[in-house]
Amino acid sequence: MAESRKREKNPWVLISQCVLIITAVNYKFCSAACPPPPVQCAANSKTCHLTNYRGEWEDRSDCKASLAFFPKKESELIQAVAYAVEKGQKIKVITGGSHSLNRFVCPGGDGGIVISTRDYNSRIDVDEKSMTVTVDAGVGLRKLLDVLAGKGLALPHTTDWDGLSMAGVVSTAAHGSSLWGKGGGIHEYVVGLTIVVPATAHQGYAKLIHLTGKDEALKAARVSLGVLGAISQVTFAVEKLFKRSVTLKLIDDSDLEESFVKFAKLHEFGLINWYPSFSGVLHSIQDRVPVDAPGNGKLSEIPFRPATVQSVVQSRAVEELNNAKINTSNLCTSAKMQIEQGVKAGNGYLNDGKNFTGFPVVGFNHLMQTSSGCQIDPRSEKPDTCPWEGKDLKSNDTICPWDTQVKGNFFYHTSIAIPLSRIAEAIRDLKRIRDMDPSALCTLNSYLGVQL
Repeated sequence: MAESRKREKNPWVLISQCVLIITAVNYKFCSAACPPPPVQCAANSKTCHLTNYRGEWEDRSDCKASLAFFPKKESELIQAVAYAVEKGQKIKVITGGSHSLNRFVCPGGDGGIVISTRDYNSRIDVDEKSMTVTVDAGVGLRKLLDVLAGKGLALPHTTDWDGLSMAGVVSTAAHGSSLWGKGGGIHEYVVGLTIVVPATAHQGYAKLIHLTGKDEALKAARVSLGVLGAISQVTFAVEKLFKRSVTLKLIDDSDLEESFVKFAKLHEFGLINWYPSFSGVLHSIQDRVPVDAPGNGKLSEIPFRPATVQSVVQSRAVEELNNAKINTSNLCTSAKMQIEQGVKAGNGYLNDGKNFTGFPVVGFNHLMQTSSGCQIDPRSEKPDTCPWEGKDLKSNDTICPWDTQVKGNFFYHTSIAIPLSRIAEAIRDLKRIRDMDPSALCTLNSYLGVQL
């Protein structure tokens, strides 16, 4: 945060690097109208084009590969890696939703090979004796949570959005929110990995490596960004199913720097959203409660719900109009009102799974910890898939708000790591920048503010 002192005359430079901050949001897929697949290979062409969930890479350049593989089982994954190794080509693994913000998944140039885990998603083996579950790389988070819950088990921490694959969330260090126990990182619960790595010609150019908690290499392999090999299967430690109790409170930020660590240590799944422009702090008080506690709540976050094409386009148009007119008054007023009304309406928490009647909202962990909706195709027998039909969208078709087929939500976000011992200093730095011109930060209110 030392840079903040050097750049106080231009707070927007810091905002672009720092304040859209710690919002590691990963999305993709849609409902009644599905987006184009992230990997598209033209017929009779040696070029495949890769994109991500928002349809653009950071540098706006193209991402290409010479060939794409879509393995359905481990033997096919091994064959794909062996083919690339024998040909001396670079390999990158991409998930079915392609949630990478940067070009790290691009194999480089036009001659690399991409392997998609889209179809490698059939295995979910639960071992209740050892309290573990082993899954294929492409198994979806929501599918896994539901299977575990059906057996009275839980993965305690996940991301806010469940439209992700398990190998993807592990290798990128995706996380929930907690200072308790092992912390909120999903990778912290990985106790085994099976990885396909390059091998000699005598070994067939590819081989399997099995890592367990006894192997020091597991620590590196868990968050490897795919550079150590192609993850085939992941084994997680699980717990007995429990419920969460959630209460939201919107307060002022006068003592945020002093109270942040205390709050985080007090609540197992606590989360803070800070809205600097109007000095607001949203405390999400989330605690574990017994499985027999009354309540059948559910989280259905509004940003993740299906929205009509018309509403998505209109929302973007209004935002651009306010920005074009530099109408900070409208931005500040509407964003603050939206936050306050959202909290009063439950912010997507539903007491009985359908309606919000007041806090606390209590429900099973797998229904309260992560949200979905717009990535599910209601027409499909496989709700974790979304077959693209290549048809023109109609105004009443429902999509995810970030669907690349329309001019909808589009924003840049990044994250920074701040030592817990210096979080108070970081908050004070941001407050000093905010105090120079609070209205300059109103746009952040529409995009979760500063998520801590």
